[in-house]
Amino acid sequence: MNIYEDERLEKQFKVVTDQIGHLLLDLIAVSLMKVNAENQIFKDVEEARTDSFIEDPKF
Repeated sequence: MNIYEDERLEKQFKVVTDQIGHLLLDLIAVSLMKVNAENQIFKDVEEARTDSFIEDPKF
């Protein structure tokens, strides 16, 4: 039996590749959300440092 001639197998491959594609897109989306959240935290910390540096008259 040639696996490339079996229509059911080809349909299953399409379903699996579609699911893998959706999984990869979900992973990318979650990663971007996490990077965005961490970037916001970094901006807040940097802003707090800058504010404390400006307010400290010792320097």
